[in-house]
Amino acid sequence: MSIRPRSHILEDESKIALKNTLPSNWLVSENSHDYGIDLQVEIFNEDGNSSGFVFWIQLKGTDSKKELDQCNLRLSHDKLNQLASYSIPVVIFKYSSVSKKIYFQWVGKLYYLSIGKKSKTITLELSSEWNPEHSPIEILSYLKLHNKILEGQYQLPLTCRINPLEPSLSRFSRKLRNSIENSSKTLKIKRGDKSMVQLEVYLSNNEIILSLGDHHGTYFTGNNLFAEEADKFRILVHVGLLMVLGQASKYDLFQAVLHKEGLWNPISLDKSMFTYLLPHLLNPQYASQNLEKLDSILQKKKEPELEAVVSSVLLNLRRNEDEQIHKSVENFLRKRYRRAVKEGNSLQAGVDSYNLGNFHRVEGTVTSAFRYYNLARKHNSKYLEQDYYLREVGNVLYEGMRYEAALDFFDRALKLNPEDILLYSFKGDALLFTGNYGEAMEAYDTFLLRADPKKVNTHEAHLKFTCLATLIENGYPQKQKRTPKKATLLADIDSLKKGEDYLEKLECALIEHDMMSALAWYNLACQLGLKKHEKKEDENIIMVAIGYIMTGLINRGDKMAWRNAILSYLYSPDLISSIGHVLNTALFYCGPGLLEEIQMHIENKYEESGVKNQGQIENLMQMLDGLISEVKEPNTLMTSVNDEGIINLRLEYI
Repeated sequence: MSIRPRSHILEDESKIALKNTLPSNWLVSENSHDYGIDLQVEIFNEDGNSSGFVFWIQLKGTDSKKELDQCNLRLSHDKLNQLASYSIPVVIFKYSSVSKKIYFQWVGKLYYLSIGKKSKTITLELSSEWNPEHSPIEILSYLKLHNKILEGQYQLPLTCRINPLEPSLSRFSRKLRNSIENSSKTLKIKRGDKSMVQLEVYLSNNEIILSLGDHHGTYFTGNNLFAEEADKFRILVHVGLLMVLGQASKYDLFQAVLHKEGLWNPISLDKSMFTYLLPHLLNPQYASQNLEKLDSILQKKKEPELEAVVSSVLLNLRRNEDEQIHKSVENFLRKRYRRAVKEGNSLQAGVDSYNLGNFHRVEGTVTSAFRYYNLARKHNSKYLEQDYYLREVGNVLYEGMRYEAALDFFDRALKLNPEDILLYSFKGDALLFTGNYGEAMEAYDTFLLRADPKKVNTHEAHLKFTCLATLIENGYPQKQKRTPKKATLLADIDSLKKGEDYLEKLECALIEHDMMSALAWYNLACQLGLKKHEKKEDENIIMVAIGYIMTGLINRGDKMAWRNAILSYLYSPDLISSIGHVLNTALFYCGPGLLEEIQMHIENKYEESGVKNQGQIENLMQMLDGLISEVKEPNTLMTSVNDEGIINLRLEYI
C-alpha cells in the first residue's frame, strides 16, 4: 500500500488555503509551464471586469512551529535571479500549517534587498502577513506602480521612502529624510510603511540600495558609510538616482536631476562612478550639451583612464544618425586636439588625433581618417607598436583602395597579435584585391577555422572562400596582375562586334585581366542564365550563382546582384542547402527590404506561369526568415591607457 508523502499533502493544503484566502473575484489558475511558478492570478473587479493586471505566484508551505520559519525562506541566488527576470511580476507566498497564517513578498523587492549578498543561498524575509482587508489593495497598488515604472510613466519629483534595515540607523534615517525634504528638488519624502512610493532607499551599516518600482536599481557598499553627514549622503542618494534613471533610459529626468541637484562635481570626484555614468551623460538626447561640460572636467582631472572611457563612449555615440551629434563630437575632439598641441602635450595630442581618426573612419571620410591616424603616430610613435592601431589604419587604407599598403599594415598587426582572428579576414580582403586569390583563400580558411560564428559574422568569409575554391579548381588563376580597364572594355556589351562570342570575351576579361571586375561577373551571370552554354546545366547554374555573388562582394550594395544570387540558390536543388551564407551577407549590405523584393519576384514568377500557390510562397519566405542569423556583434569597446599614453582597446561581447 503506497503512502503519500507529507510534502505532497502540504503542497495541496497550501494551494487550497491560498485560493480560499485570495479574493473570490480573482481568477487563480495552475501554471501550465514550470518556470518555478505555481499559480497565475488575474485580477477582476467586483463587477466582473478584468483589471488587466496579472501576477505569478511561487507558493511554499511549512509545518515548522518556529515563528521565523513561518515567514522566512531559504532560496538560491540563481533561483531568485530567475524569478526576478520574468516580465510578469512574481510574488512568493508561504503558508504555515501550524498558525494557518500566510506571508508574502514581491520578488522584485527581495531581489534588490539581496543584490549585494555574495552567498549562493540567501535567507529571505516575507515581511507581509496576509490581511483580507488591506493586502488585496496593496497588491493592486503595487501592480499599478510596477506598470507605470515599466512604461516610463513618472515625473519629478519622485516619491521616496527611506528604510533603515537596522535599528541603529533610525536616527540617521531621520536626518537623511529631513535633508531630502529641505534640500532636494527632485525627490519627495513619503512616510509610513504602507503607501506606495516610486523610489525605495534601503540603509544598512555598509550598504545603500535604491530601487525604482522594483524594476531598476543600484547599490553602494563601503566601510562605515554612515559616518558621512546627512547632507553629503543626500548627494549620494541623488547620484544613485542618476544611475537608476540611466538604466531606465529616462534621460529627460536624468538631465533634470543632474542639473537641479548640481551633481556634475560630485560624480567627477569618484572615478568608478564617473566611468559608470559616462555613457548616460553622453546619451544621444543630451550629448551635445553635455560634451562641453565634460571637456572642462577632463581638462581639470587629466586622468588617462577617463580619456580611454570617453573614447569608448564616443565611438558608440558616433554611430548615431543624428548629424548634430556628429558635429558636436567632432568639435569636441578637434577642440581637445588643438588644445593639446598648443600646450605641447604630445601624448594627449596622439590620443585626440587617434580619436579623430576613429571618428572619420566611422563617418566614411577615409582621407581624413588616415590623416589623423598618421598624426597620432607622429605625436606618439608608440602607436606603431599597437596591433589595433595598425589594424585600423589597414582598414582605412583598404576602404581608400590602397590595397598593397593595407596588406602591409594587416601583416604587421598579425605579427604583434596573431590571435586577432578578424585580421585574417581583413588580410584576405586585401589579398583578394591585389590579385593574390590563392593566398586570400588561405587567409579566409584560417579565419573560418578559428572564428566562433556565435560571436563574429562568418557568412561573407564563407562565400569568398567557397567562390575562390570553386573558381581556382575550374581553371581561374590563383594569382593575377590585375588590369581593370582592359577587363571593363571586354565586359562592356556595347563593345561587342558582330559574330563575337560574348561569353568568351567575358571569361577572357576575368581570367586574363581582372577577376575582380564586377561588370564582367554580372554580365557573365546574365548570359549564362539566358542560355545554356557548352557546360553541363548544373555547372551552368553554379557559375550563374557565383557570378552574381562575386558582383555583390565587389559592389557590396548592389541589390540586383544579391537578389539574383539568392534566387539562383532558391531555384537550384544543389545550392539551396547553403543559401544561408548568401542571404545573411546580402541582408547585411542591402537591408531587410531585400526580402520584400525577393517575395515580389517569386510572386510574379508564379503569376506568369499561371500557377497560384500562396502557401508555397509563404513556405519559401518562412524558410528564408529562419536562416537569418542573429550574430552577436561586439557592442562595447573596452579601453585602458598605459603609461606611454597609448589607448589599449579590446572588443567585448555582452
